[in-house]
Amino acid sequence: MKILKILALLLFVGLWGCSSVTIESDYDPNIDFSQYKTYAWYKGETPPEDALAKNPLAKKRIMATVDYVMDKKGFKKVDENPDLVLIVHGGMKEKMQVHQTGGHAMYGGYYGYGWGVGYTPVRTDVVYYNEATLIIDIADYKKKEFIWRGAATGVVNGRVSDEELDDIITRMLEDFPPKK
Repeated sequence: MKILKILALLLFVGLWGCSSVTIESDYDPNIDFSQYKTYAWYKGETPPEDALAKNPLAKKRIMATVDYVMDKKGFKKVDENPDLVLIVHGGMKEKMQVHQTGGHAMYGGYYGYGWGVGYTPVRTDVVYYNEATLIIDIADYKKKEFIWRGAATGVVNGRVSDEELDDIITRMLEDFPPKK
């Protein structure tokens, strides 16, 4: 089981098949997002339990895709005095799903003749899987306050292609900046 967790973590970016990804976003409605033009990546420490801290190649790939999407939206990446600071982080959680079938009584006869009672045995299937969450937080650099968050959650099942990753991040940032 530990080997599966390590493998899943190494394949963190191999999250989802795009159709099974849930994407959500939230923002501060009191912010005028039209004032922001530049951004930089957060340069501080990442918590060691963060899934992307454990996989720097995946983090680098995700950040490059976010850079691409932000550029398409007209934001400029800068080294000093940005309007916004972006932080990308992720988590991995082992989940369990239980399915039970059977246990049904059956009554009735054959073309109206006789009665019988049957019982199908109960079958329980337990499936373990890994669910990953990718989060993009955006903060106002001067105010040092979070103003927007996007999250994508899906089942880990192999490495995601660059096209799928582009689609996921584009969908995550679709509503950024929010329109009033």
